[in-house]
Amino acid sequence: MYPEIGAILVGLIFLVWSADKFVIGAAATARHLGMSQMLVGLTIVSIGTSAPEMFVSAMASIDGAGNLAIGNAIGSNITNIALVLGITALVAPIPLQKGLLKKELPLLMMITLLAGVVLIDLELNLVDALILIAALIFALFLMFQQSSDSGESVIDEDEAAEIESTPTSKAVFWLIVGLITLMASSKALVWGATGIATA
Repeated sequence: MYPEIGAILVGLIFLVWSADKFVIGAAATARHLGMSQMLVGLTIVSIGTSAPEMFVSAMASIDGAGNLAIGNAIGSNITNIALVLGITALVAPIPLQKGLLKKELPLLMMITLLAGVVLIDLELNLVDALILIAALIFALFLMFQQSSDSGESVIDEDEAAEIESTPTSKAVFWLIVGLITLMASSKALVWGATGIATA
């Protein structure tokens, strides 16, 4: 199983690196094409941070490992909520704004319940995909409205500065390189994971 273990390690390393380059390249390209910084932050940057999970799930589905794709999505959310927040809270208390409980939390619960409903028949088909994508668009619309009303930046200053300072040619280069590397590394990761699971 050494080749599979090596594929997982190499895949993970390049997956993280390429996702970062892909997000910066895509965000900078969108900014140069005239998209507002807020819209870039809410769409490309926010969705792009999940690029590793999306590509791994897509490659798993193509390879016929649908359970790996579902497990990846569910496991990623469990890790983000339980592990990431848990470890952070161990280091220091996490202050919350009232707006989070009134607006974002109900939306999070609604999307989570919707994901459960579409999985009841033990299959994700075209109709389920359209329902989930419609929910994504609806959630982004609400977030865009809230961000517009509050006037708060949706990306940090360092990230915004890097996006603004990246020239168009370099942005397109990193977009293409990041995309290709994401595809290759996710393919390697899925191959290694399915090989070890089968063994």
